[in-house]
Amino acid sequence: EISSSLENIQRVALLVEKNPFPLAMALEPTSVVSFPFKTMLKVAEDSEIIAMVRADGKLYRTSRYVEIDIGGCA
Repeated sequence: EISSSLENIQRVALLVEKNPFPLAMALEPTSVVSFPFKTMLKVAEDSEIIAMVRADGKLYRTSRYVEIDIGGCA
């Protein structure tokens, strides 16, 4: 789940550090897509999940280490 108290969010990107293609998702919030929202990501192995947010022309970053259960789902 992704939530934010930032105003005027223009874009969100989720990256999975150890995946072959790190960019897992990118979106621009609209009236249909708003915060908080939930999504599922395919993650190859235990990895840092990084959220990059652009709001009011500035970039923000946060991350969380995720451990994968058997079967590759987080």
